[in-house]
Amino acid sequence: MIINKPLRAGIIFLFLFFSLHTFSQRDVIDSLKPQLGSLKGKKKIEIYNSLSKAYWNLAPDSSLYYSEKALTLAREINDKKGISDAYNRIGNAYYFKEELDSAFSYYNKSLKLRKDIGNKERLIQIYNNFAHYYRNTGNNEKAIDYYKKARQTAKEGKLSEDIITYSYLLGNLYVEQNNYKQAVELLLKSVDFARETGDSLQIANINQRIGSIYKSINSYDKALEYYYNSLNIWKEKENREGMAMTYNSIGNIHERLKNYDRALENYNKTLDLYKQLDDE
Repeated sequence: MIINKPLRAGIIFLFLFFSLHTFSQRDVIDSLKPQLGSLKGKKKIEIYNSLSKAYWNLAPDSSLYYSEKALTLAREINDKKGISDAYNRIGNAYYFKEELDSAFSYYNKSLKLRKDIGNKERLIQIYNNFAHYYRNTGNNEKAIDYYKKARQTAKEGKLSEDIITYSYLLGNLYVEQNNYKQAVELLLKSVDFARETGDSLQIANINQRIGSIYKSINSYDKALEYYYNSLNIWKEKENREGMAMTYNSIGNIHERLKNYDRALENYNKTLDLYKQLDDE
């Protein structure tokens, strides 16, 4: 039996990632549970909802239990925000239990309340959940609609980080549909929002993503243009992780072009940076 070594390494990496994530979530749970005895009202509702979130990947039934506790208490004191959050958490618990119809029902309940409350950040969260629901059920057109709603709500609230996040997510869906032009246009617009907040690292990330889109359609000159835009920012910020990633991407392009000396030059720069970072 032949073992695919890169795949095996990937499995080990994922195992370690989820193991570390599990440990961190257990730490959150251990810190939250002792607070329940001393809290009342809205604060206790927040803890119940936070516990529900912490249990998503660990035990969806426990996640459901704490979100229902939050809902009961929120109804008792008529806390609309707490009720909307509990509906959302219950929806998420069902989502992780793969009971998607129930998840959809509670997302709708949460959405109605959140529209009444008018909290844009929470509206964005629920639009995001609907988008994930539709992606999981194979309806990418509806997923795009909800990512657009999330992005538009972020624009109305001048929430630059969310605008960029949903530009990425929309761009990824457009790429899956081979709509590369629209993906690039969307990402270029998000550069403007990143400039408004002075977030140069986001600009570097966006340029990196645009470069990867051009690489995927074999437009290597354009790919290199955006990779070098990204690289210049990483260098200016002395961000070695970003530099390593981009040198590797540039090396990929030169390898495809059979410019092997230049490919090796960039791969060696990547290797040197990862050695400096002690990144095994």
